[in-house]
Amino acid sequence: MKKKEKDSFIHVKLEYGEAKQSKRDLLASEADIINIIQSMNKFIAIREIELGLKSKFYREIKKIAMEVKLLELNLPQIRAPRPITRHLDEKQMEEIKTKGGD
Repeated sequence: MKKKEKDSFIHVKLEYGEAKQSKRDLLASEADIINIIQSMNKFIAIREIELGLKSKFYREIKKIAMEVKLLELNLPQIRAPRPITRHLDEKQMEEIKTKGGD
């Protein structure tokens, strides 16, 4: 009996309109799945391009940084004079302001 239960099929009677609509729904679902797969493939391709561009960009940045370090090592150091700063107290600042105001 178990074999007979396995082999038996359940038949559902559908009217023509219902069968036609269910086929349309099934085809629409398949079309949606195909569109999703195509979108995913495009996304993957774009991500691969992006990854390639990023790695190229980072290589160029490293190359430029290395060239800058070499330039810093090879160029002579510039000795600029230190800025002259005076530490004036408040009394001296007031004298300067009053002299300038005359």
